[in-house]
Amino acid sequence: MSISKVDDITYGRGVSFSWFDGYFIAAGRHRVTFQFYEYRFLKYRAGHKIIYKKEMEFNFHPGTVYVIEVLPDIQTFRIVEDKTRFV
Repeated sequence: MSISKVDDITYGRGVSFSWFDGYFIAAGRHRVTFQFYEYRFLKYRAGHKIIYKKEMEFNFHPGTVYVIEVLPDIQTFRIVEDKTRFV
């Protein structure tokens, strides 16, 4: 799973920041495009095949950690607050 756009900006440049354990998105209402994909390893390079994409609008609150759950059976994503981690 990855984020392909935030507010129609490819990879959310200027609105989000990716890190080794996730993405940091500025607080406020954002339109985010998620994509679910599978890796394909070829002889000389690796690629990925997009299985499905979903655009969602969500109001991100400051100081809150969210988890994006992939729901492949219905080809969508769920955004839930992570109550175990704090910023």
